[in-house]
Amino acid sequence: MIAVLDEYDRKGRMIPYEAGLACHKSIIGFPIVAHLALDYLGKPTDFGGHEVRTVWDGGKQEVRFGTMPIGSVMDAWIEARTVEGYTGIKNVILIRTKLWTSRYPEYFAVLDKLWARGKVSSSWELTVERAEETARGRILQAFRFIG
Repeated sequence: MIAVLDEYDRKGRMIPYEAGLACHKSIIGFPIVAHLALDYLGKPTDFGGHEVRTVWDGGKQEVRFGTMPIGSVMDAWIEARTVEGYTGIKNVILIRTKLWTSRYPEYFAVLDKLWARGKVSSSWELTVERAEETARGRILQAFRFIG
């Protein structure tokens, strides 16, 4: 599950049902990325954030991410279901992924542990084409996923 529709998220963004219906498939084909966080002994323990860094390359400044692609989004759809932390049935955007478990077993050992504890979370990036500003945040009326 990547988004609950018609509800503000922690960043103050809301995807209305109609906008989600129009735009949810734009995430198909994008990579699933992660940064493996290590403890002080160098043992994988968790996932980090985007790990954004600014570097100089050939005399120009570039922004780079410290994440690794570990799979890709194969499908996306909207489904009505109960969601922990919300009252009633909510429409959500769900994705199906292909994860490259044999290529990055250390990432999936961490994912399995986090999943068992109910501690898996995700984020997404998008380009907003049209939004309404409200006192609570932004209502995204037209957008495209970019990651």
